[in-house]
Amino acid sequence: MHPHSADVFVDAYLARHAGPTAIAQRPLWQAPWLLALVAAVVSLLAGVLWRSLGLPAGPALVLPGIAVAGALPVYLCARLLNQRRRLAHTRGEVALLCQLCSLWAQSEGACLKEVDAHGRLLAMSERGRQLMDVCDFDALRGSDWLGVWPGEAAVAARDAFARARAGELARFSGFCPTLAGVAKWWDVLIMPLPGATGAASMLVLSWDVTEVRQRTCQLQATNDELTTLLEHLDDGFCRLDRSWRLVELNGRAVALLQRPRSELLGTVLWDLLPQARGAELGVALQEVMDLGIARRIETFSPQYQGWYRIHAYPHADGLYLFFSDISRDVASAQTAQAGQARLRLTQQVGLFGDWQFDLANQSLELSDQALQLLRMPPGSAAGQALLERLHPQDRLGFVAAMLDLAEGQTGFDAWVRLSDTDAEDWRHFHFAGTVIRTKAHPAGLLVGCLQDVTEQQRREARLEDAEAFTRGIIDALPLAIGVVDGNGRLITANQVWMAGGNAPAALSGCKSLDYLARCRAATGDGFDAGARLADGIEALLAGTGDPFVFSYEHGRDGQRRAYQSSALLMSTLTRQVLVVHELLPVRQPVAMD
Repeated sequence: MHPHSADVFVDAYLARHAGPTAIAQRPLWQAPWLLALVAAVVSLLAGVLWRSLGLPAGPALVLPGIAVAGALPVYLCARLLNQRRRLAHTRGEVALLCQLCSLWAQSEGACLKEVDAHGRLLAMSERGRQLMDVCDFDALRGSDWLGVWPGEAAVAARDAFARARAGELARFSGFCPTLAGVAKWWDVLIMPLPGATGAASMLVLSWDVTEVRQRTCQLQATNDELTTLLEHLDDGFCRLDRSWRLVELNGRAVALLQRPRSELLGTVLWDLLPQARGAELGVALQEVMDLGIARRIETFSPQYQGWYRIHAYPHADGLYLFFSDISRDVASAQTAQAGQARLRLTQQVGLFGDWQFDLANQSLELSDQALQLLRMPPGSAAGQALLERLHPQDRLGFVAAMLDLAEGQTGFDAWVRLSDTDAEDWRHFHFAGTVIRTKAHPAGLLVGCLQDVTEQQRREARLEDAEAFTRGIIDALPLAIGVVDGNGRLITANQVWMAGGNAPAALSGCKSLDYLARCRAATGDGFDAGARLADGIEALLAGTGDPFVFSYEHGRDGQRRAYQSSALLMSTLTRQVLVVHELLPVRQPVAMD
């Protein structure tokens, strides 16, 4: 504070209020020295005029002296009036200062003290005694006021006191406990009271700012917590002013913007992102700034080659921006969308649908594809409708499989028939699922899929009918027919083969685990048909032989019969060989091929 600012304030206050203490601005002609000068000039002119008229010189010389002698009382009277006005002004100043001191002394949070030029306490206001918990001021009178300030506050107090002794208004803030030990913070103003040889004493005004200090500390702590929170955010944060300049930003924002913090602070946003100003991002942020409505924007930045999610919030001085790199999320979402599309397409082609059953509330949820396959309307009571459409013979097994889940079973598998709503027919479905237990479903959630296997079941039924028809025909033939797999094992044979008719008993009869080994075991006593048959089948299986037919005789004298055996490769993929034994008529000559 300027040392003359108090005088300016007092003069302005006294000039605004009419009364005996007010000083009006005197005209220039009322100045005492000017009145005396005018009186002297008039006397001289009178003397000159006297001389020019030829009057006696004696009186002419006396008149100026008389005029000057008359001007001196005028000057003295004017000076006396001036001093009277100054005295009145001084009284006004003293009255005003008394009022201010009374106001300070009675202020709730102010302590008014007087200390001498050496820092010794001389007086203290009543309110100040209450604030400092002083019961007996006489015990403190003459004590060192500067010595009550601890630590850093003592240094500030001594510095301010030294400046006050030099005639300046001095101010400082510091911590000083009361006599009762109550911690308090003070804002102190030291005003020198001038004496004959400088500052005779000091008027010290102390304000109790403990509550303000505590609130300031709380605000600072809150600000520090907020700063720490912003620094630990996964999102970038920045604050913009109305001119789009970056005022504040956290560490994540510095990393995302890929520039030093010192370079970013004070930079205009559009200088960092010139391509975004006229694009979707710039238009959206301008709307937030103008309309004061928060917005969320997801945009691609060609400058940083990535997708970003931006939350913009308005405030009185600009914008708050929270932004994050969501390039991975966008890529994952695109992958998930593609996966969902492939899944739906697979479900449509393979006639699949997914479903889930909550074991806690016994509720069944079907996907749109499952509802479409089951030909059930959406929103219907899926569980009850499904049970009503189950085949009576499948209903008990389906419910039993569901009940097994409550007893700890983790898998579900059921083949059921459901009535068709469009025709009086039964459609076949395969239900399969597994139980998962999560925090949201501690009792268990059965997730699974279903497949419409109606056409598959019908094809299998047709194949079974065709196989039964073909086997009936093969069983009716008077030939022993069997099929050998790629490992040389007999996998199927007709009834003639199994009965041992129309074929050597050593080469037919019951199924053998290894038909080739059985054929070789039948070789002996001049009978080599078994070995020839085994070698030919091995060649067919290895891909080095051709289909063959050969005839031979077998049996003891009197019971010898002629047989013909043949083999051909049924499929190059499955590597299965068809073997046929035929009993030749007796009259047919034997020909060796």
